[in-house]
Amino acid sequence: MIGRLTAAIAVLMITTGAMAQGWVDVNSGSIGITNNVAVNVTNAVTSDINGGTISVTNTANVNVTNAVSANVSGNTVSVTNTVNTASGNTIAVTNSPAVTVTSGNITIGNGATLAVTNTAAVTVTSGSITTDAGAIRNVTNRVTVIDSFYAIPAGLIPGQSAVNKFGQSDNVDTDTPTDIWDGANLITDQAVWIAPSQARAHNISSSSVTDSNSASGARTMRVFGLTNWANNEVSEDVTMLGTNVVATANSYVIIHRMRVLTKGTNSSNLGQIEAVAQVDNSITAMVRTNAGQTLMAIYGVPSTKTAYMPSFYAAFNVSGGATTKTDIDLLVNPEPDVSRETFLTKNVQGLMNTGSSHLQHWFKPYFKIAGPAIIKVRATGGAADQDVSAGFDLILVDN
Repeated sequence: MIGRLTAAIAVLMITTGAMAQGWVDVNSGSIGITNNVAVNVTNAVTSDINGGTISVTNTANVNVTNAVSANVSGNTVSVTNTVNTASGNTIAVTNSPAVTVTSGNITIGNGATLAVTNTAAVTVTSGSITTDAGAIRNVTNRVTVIDSFYAIPAGLIPGQSAVNKFGQSDNVDTDTPTDIWDGANLITDQAVWIAPSQARAHNISSSSVTDSNSASGARTMRVFGLTNWANNEVSEDVTMLGTNVVATANSYVIIHRMRVLTKGTNSSNLGQIEAVAQVDNSITAMVRTNAGQTLMAIYGVPSTKTAYMPSFYAAFNVSGGATTKTDIDLLVNPEPDVSRETFLTKNVQGLMNTGSSHLQHWFKPYFKIAGPAIIKVRATGGAADQDVSAGFDLILVDN
C-alpha cells in the first residue's frame, strides 16, 4: 500500500501484516487491529486519524520507524490488551483525545517516547503504561494524570495497597529504648512491645464496664492482624463485654491495629481496651481511653507482600523546658517467623525539643522490606516522661 488512503466514513480492518509508505488517513472512521496483528510502518510516514477511533484488541505489535509522526486529533485511543512500540519510536497523542487503558498495557520500549498533549485525559483502570529504561514520557498542556499516591489507596493499581502507621508514647524516659505504641504510657509503662510467642487467641477486655454491647462506650471492636506469616492480613469483629474478656475467633502472630467499630452514646471507648495473648499473657495491642483506635507505630508484613517505605517521621508533642534530645530508630525484624526479638536498626535520626521538634526522613529510592517482617519505630529519651509520636508510610506490593 503505497501513497495515500483516505476514507470519509470508513472502517479499515487490518487482519494480516501490513506495510505502508506515505500517509494513512481516516476521517470519521476507525482502525481496528485484532488477533495478534503486526503493523509495520516505515520511511517517514505520517498517520492522521481525524474524528475516528483506533482500537486495539488482543495483542498488536505496532512498529513505527524512521521519524514517524502519529497524530490523533479529537479521537479516542482504546487499548484492551497490549500495544508495544519499538526502540526509537514515538506515540504522539494530541488535541483533546482520551487515552484509556482498561484491561491491558501500553509498553514504551527503550528509547521510545510517549507524548500526550493538549487537554488529554490519561486513565489506567486495570492495566498499565510502562516504560523501559531510557524511554521518555512527555505529558503537557493541562493533561490529567493520576497521582500514584492517590491511585494506590483508591484501589486503581491492582496488587498494590497503602498503609499509614502512626503511634504515640507519653512515657519515653532517659536512656530507655521505648517503642512508640499505646502500652508505653505513664500507667501501663511497658516500654518494649512484645509479639506473641506463636499464633495465639487473644482476650479482649476494657478497664470500664461501659465498653459493652449495650452500654454507652465501645460496643464492638475490629481487630486487624496476621494469623501466620505466610498469609495476608485478616480482620474480625469482637463484641465487647466491659471488664469481662472475650476471646478472638482467630489466633494471631501479630495484632497491629484495633479500632472502635460501633459505640453507644459516648463518642468512643470509655476505658483502656487491651488484646492480651492467651498463654503468653502479654499485651499485643491496646486502645487508650477515648482514643478510638490503637496508636502503635508497629506493623507486620506477611511473606505474600513486599513493603516499600517512602518515609518515616517523629515529633515531640510537647516542647520547651530544658534543652534535651531524643534518638529515633527505625527497626525491622526480617525473620519474625524464626525469632520475635531480632530487630535490626535501619535508620537513626534525632529530635531536639528546641528547634528540631519534628523530623521526616524520605527514602530515595524507597526503602524495600521483604516479608515476613515486623517494622517499628523506637525512641530513646534524653529526659524523663517525654511525649513522642512517630509513624511511617508503606506501599504493599503482592509478591
